[in-house]
Amino acid sequence: MSRRAPLLLLLLLLLLLLALAAALASCNRPPAETGSTPGQLDAGRDASGDGEADAADAGSAPPDQGARPADGPSPDGEVDEVVRLPIAGGTLLVDRFEASRPGATAASSGSSTGPARSRCCVLPWVQLTLAEAESACAAAGARLCTRAELLLACQGQQQRSFPYGFERRPGECNDYHGGTEVQPTGASPGCTTPEWVLDLVGNVAEWARPERPGDPALAAGGSYKLTALAVSLRLDSCSADEDLPGEMRREDIGFRCCHRGGE
Repeated sequence: MSRRAPLLLLLLLLLLLLALAAALASCNRPPAETGSTPGQLDAGRDASGDGEADAADAGSAPPDQGARPADGPSPDGEVDEVVRLPIAGGTLLVDRFEASRPGATAASSGSSTGPARSRCCVLPWVQLTLAEAESACAAAGARLCTRAELLLACQGQQQRSFPYGFERRPGECNDYHGGTEVQPTGASPGCTTPEWVLDLVGNVAEWARPERPGDPALAAGGSYKLTALAVSLRLDSCSADEDLPGEMRREDIGFRCCHRGGE
């Protein structure tokens, strides 16, 4: 036998070992994450959104979407997107988007007075009173969010100052610093919490249900409008709100619906 034969056999054995190691590494590699926006999630899917990482670094929206418990698909077959947040003694379901009218589009807020919807990419429902906002949520099998619930959804367990973190990032939300008009829901993807609840700051302020009879009506989160009041009250953060007459109608005030598990 040639003196080179043992060397060739050793080389072949080494190549086989390297190939086997590469195959094992490929099998153990975790699958790549895929990014998705709220409007691309599968309708009707339920899960808890309990991530507290910065939303801008999350990379994809968690699958915490589903129909409202007493609602479900509307006549057009679409499902309202809600987010489930853990709270003491249960679960808070909060609409992912600012409320919109049935039939609203990206160009028109519509005219229907039916149940409030939680849909991406349509103009929000504005120019309504506090009582009308409460009725629209009730018609959808939910209720108007309270100020405490909106604050919890925006700040999270970490007590963030803004939906996305502790420091303001210019341009993330459609607030008075640069906004010029009401945008469709979800048009500012950076203005989101880690659980993908969008536009809790800016775009349109949101009516909040009074906690107790006699409490003042509040509009939370500020809007796109640059006014002296907005600047003086700093209406550009999670804690921003203003006392208003409940009968007021404004082009920059809308609302959002909530529901607590067990209600």
